[in-house]
Amino acid sequence: MNIENVQKAINQIETIEEMERVIYFLKRRQHDLQVIQTAINKNLLSVGSKVEIPSPTGKEIGEVIEIKRTKAIVDIDGQRYNCPMSILEAV
Repeated sequence: MNIENVQKAINQIETIEEMERVIYFLKRRQHDLQVIQTAINKNLLSVGSKVEIPSPTGKEIGEVIEIKRTKAIVDIDGQRYNCPMSILEAV
């Protein structure tokens, strides 16, 4: 998919109702992709796995301590964080 084509299509939207429908479909697609990524990560990761987590200062490396239904507790430099499975990447 070409982002430029998407931008052109968005610029052709003329009413608030059309814009709201586009936003609705984008949010729905985003949710679907997050569910897929969570399922993939849940199958790939286990307790003790090394993972990368995006942060404002770059990517952090951590270790999975516990896996929940949609989140994992990750230890990064002695601090524990409750991270969505969809953002974790196996190292």
